[in-house]
Amino acid sequence: MAMDDNRSRMIFLHGGKQGGWIWNEVIAALAVQAPDMESPLILDIPGCGAKRGRDTNGLGLDAVIDELAYDVASAGVDRCVFVGHSQAGTILPRLAVACGAQVDRIVYVACAGPLEGETIREMLTRTAPRAFAGDMPIEARFAAMFCNDMDEAAQTAFLARMGEDEWPAACTERERHWGYAAAARIPATYVLALRDQILTPLAQEEFAQQLHAQRIIRIDAGHQPQQTRPHALAEMLLQETKVPRDDR
Repeated sequence: MAMDDNRSRMIFLHGGKQGGWIWNEVIAALAVQAPDMESPLILDIPGCGAKRGRDTNGLGLDAVIDELAYDVASAGVDRCVFVGHSQAGTILPRLAVACGAQVDRIVYVACAGPLEGETIREMLTRTAPRAFAGDMPIEARFAAMFCNDMDEAAQTAFLARMGEDEWPAACTERERHWGYAAAARIPATYVLALRDQILTPLAQEEFAQQLHAQRIIRIDAGHQPQQTRPHALAEMLLQETKVPRDDR
């Protein structure tokens, strides 16, 4: 089947505590909605998804970005749209710059954008609802963070996949320099999840600004629209691959 040469290839990157598997439902929806589209490229952070089990001690953000840029180059990508979720917001600006002119757009799906000089943990302390500040069993915490708009069966299936993927600790605990400014000229869209309980809509508005998103679109979903609204999200992503690069 001929590929659609007018559409940029999508490259997906997951967030914290998850792996590339979170995009499976969206990729299936894309295959239905755009069967001629080139297959997306799925990236995994070291320690996550296809890269589980890696010793990531001492692995910092620079090394992670270098590895992901190598993964993109090895895939022979021509033109692309990066799509990231949650903690991927701390990676994609610098990764897109490293990949150069081939990047047509970045799409941030409920992405975090900590302030320059602020760690991920400090950002969550500042922006997350107080209910997440106290002691809470890990499964209850994950259910509240990720599953508030899932039915019981979907929540059970999703939580069963949690706990095996872990970003390098330095990326969450120690990194403070995010390099957003270098990517400011790359067209960017922010997909704001209206029912997100961990990255609240108000916080996401701030993050969209930090990430230099020129467009904000909204989806009626919690933190995991890939799981709860995959067809709606796929439709949004397909539209974003058609938005001209010079749309500012």
